[in-house]
Amino acid sequence: VANGTLPPADSTGASTANVPAGAGVSAWFAATYFLYYFFSWTCTMIPYDALGMELTSSYDERSSLFGVKTLFQFLGYAAAPIVSLALASAFAHDLAALYSALSVVFALLGLAAYVVLLRCVGERPPPAAPPVEVPFIPSARRVLNNRPYCTYLLMKVPLTCFSLIPSNLAAYFVKHNMALESWLPLYNIVLLFALAGGLVATPLLVAAARRYGKREVLTRVLVFEGVFYVLAGLVPGSIFAA
Repeated sequence: VANGTLPPADSTGASTANVPAGAGVSAWFAATYFLYYFFSWTCTMIPYDALGMELTSSYDERSSLFGVKTLFQFLGYAAAPIVSLALASAFAHDLAALYSALSVVFALLGLAAYVVLLRCVGERPPPAAPPVEVPFIPSARRVLNNRPYCTYLLMKVPLTCFSLIPSNLAAYFVKHNMALESWLPLYNIVLLFALAGGLVATPLLVAAARRYGKREVLTRVLVFEGVFYVLAGLVPGSIFAA
């Protein structure tokens, strides 16, 4: 923004409002986004989810364990809007400085999480006999022949999109449809209400999964949420104009 590569966030002139980002800015954003998801998501969530099988082999204990994990996950999600609200007053008119401060805060939290992981989390001792090394191609064919796992992958993609779309649509709605100049505080408050709903639902879903089974609970929840969001999407946006 300072050197003219991008227009200011509050610019309204026709000559600057729709100026596309330069190639350098686009490359920087793509590289940063890739590194974010590679290091802070893929490289942590895959082994983190696998820890459930390492910590217990009991079905009921795993249900409780992943329920507690989800509870702390929502608390972590809540940290983002809470920190944003805390910093919004200090950087009310400088969005770039706000996100720079957020980056520093969450980078420090990420480093602290790595320290806790390395020092406090243990695994089962390795087996006495070394594992049999399987070449990549036979290993991949075994995975593709595992029908339950393939079904899980087919579910994982739409579920991931389903979990990301509402939060992103909320940002667009608050920022563009409501046309608020200071839209971050309201957006963060909306996220906190959504996360509060997730926190309340977690123990209920854990209890239902232990009683009725994970597949049955997930199926009914997805049917209910699918119908709810289809009906909510049919509500005209004009009723929110007031």
